[in-house]
Amino acid sequence: MPKLLLSDKISFSMSVERDLQADGIPRTRALAFRQCRGYHVGSSPPVGMPLSRPRPKYAVLTAGLMMAASGTSVALSQEGGGDTVTFPPFEESVLAYDHYNGVTLHLDRLDDDHSPTEFAENLKQALDFWKTEGRKGIWVHAPPHKAHMVPHCVDQGFAFHFVREGTLILSQWLPEKTPSKLPFGPTHQVGIGALVLHPSDPSKMLVVQEKSGPAATWKLWKMPTGLLDPSEDIPEAAIRELREETGLDGTMNGIICFRQAHRPSSASDLFFVCRLVLKDPDAKWTPQEDEIAEIQWMSVEDYCNQQRWQGSPVYESLNDAIRQTSLAAQRSTDTERNGLITHERLPVGLGMNGTNALFKSQL
Repeated sequence: MPKLLLSDKISFSMSVERDLQADGIPRTRALAFRQCRGYHVGSSPPVGMPLSRPRPKYAVLTAGLMMAASGTSVALSQEGGGDTVTFPPFEESVLAYDHYNGVTLHLDRLDDDHSPTEFAENLKQALDFWKTEGRKGIWVHAPPHKAHMVPHCVDQGFAFHFVREGTLILSQWLPEKTPSKLPFGPTHQVGIGALVLHPSDPSKMLVVQEKSGPAATWKLWKMPTGLLDPSEDIPEAAIRELREETGLDGTMNGIICFRQAHRPSSASDLFFVCRLVLKDPDAKWTPQEDEIAEIQWMSVEDYCNQQRWQGSPVYESLNDAIRQTSLAAQRSTDTERNGLITHERLPVGLGMNGTNALFKSQL
């Protein structure tokens, strides 16, 4: 019975095919299958097997049987009475596998001498190969210098998914009998409003008037506001926006409330009203030169009664939350946190690196 051992470092080369033929295995087109006797035929484990499970260090090929698989994807079938081995058309260094039986193709790792014609043919072969493997979501990451490859991806059925840090992400769902379960691209933008009550008179709040934008059109006095930057926590954004717009430093006391809005033609919006306390009660503000026209302390009641808010149940209720926070601060000499949503950053644990921000009510 013919037997062949493939090392961990087996390459996608004609020499491998010649070695296989020398051992009595003909070189023909493969009809790949994924599993033999419980072992996965491929470079990543099957669904349900932890990615951390060590892969066997060699593959044993016999007449019609693969007993184990090395780190390199291999497919085996019987065609015309003989054994067949094939490999995916891309080097493993450009591929990544996920927990959902998907594959990501990183075009930035592709050799520059890879011609568009060669890429198109390889992509077609890869999709056929991944379909036989039972793969599901296929992703392509295309940086600007590989943009000339994008039309070939579209021709093969890929759709634009989203753009992240200058890289176009394309996707394709392979199963034909089930609807796509791929996650949507970014669907929400997150903003904050920084509520700062006067240190000695909490019936007043810090407000700004902007030089441009919708609020400027209405001459509206508003809290310092802004959108979160990537990987920025809500408290960090509130502190940053306060400093950028007014030059004042504050600390986060908690979240008073938040609003969720859905807009048909743009991303949904989450807006968090954050209570901040000035680090230095006597500090002087400095308006942000290109955005802020004026800054002042304003009565909370006057803020809530501005004409623009009237007739809007959403903003009237949001402003009432601000009013109640002001009244609670007027009743106490301490910095009240009761009822606020506070935050702490904690390790994830469970064998995973990194931390998460946890928000919880202080009731």
